Amino acid sequence: MLLTACAPASADRPAVAGSAIPAPTVFNPKAFDTSFPVEIADRVGPQCGYQERKLAGRLDAPFEASPGIWTFNGCIVSPGNVFYNIVLNLEFPDGETVAFRVLDQTERDGEARFAVDVRRSSVAGAKATLYFNQTRSRS
Repeated sequence: MLLTACAPASADRPAVAGSAIPAPTVFNPKAFDTSFPVEIADRVGPQCGYQERKLAGRLDAPFEASPGIWTFNGCIVSPGNVFYNIVLNLEFPDGETVAFRVLDQTERDGEARFAVDVRRSSVAGAKATLYFNQTRSRS
C-alpha cells in the first residue's frame, strides 16, 4: 500500500511551488511522448549534478521522514527546453509501482525540483523513471 503525506516545506525538502507533496496519480505511459530512467543517488552541482548532459534527472537517496514514510527529493533539467506534465514513476522489487505528477512544467533555464513521500516499510532497490511531454497538447 502506497500513500503520501502532505507536509510543509522544511530544510530537507526542495522549494516546490505550492509546498504540498503530490499524491499518487493514475498512470498511463502512453500519455507521454518522452521518458528516461533517473539515477537514485546523491549528486551535487548544477544541472542535477550532471553538467555534461543536455537532459538530466535525479532523485537523491531517500530518507525516512517518519516511520514508514520515505521522502525522495528530485530534479529535472534541460537547458533551453520546457517540458510539461512531468510524472515520476517508482518501481519496487516486489512489483509494486506508484506514479506522482510532480510538476506541471519545467523552467527553460533552471533545475525544476520536486519531492514525493512514499509509505512503505522499505524502498531499497527502487527504480525511477521520469515521463513528460515536450508540448502542452498531450495530457
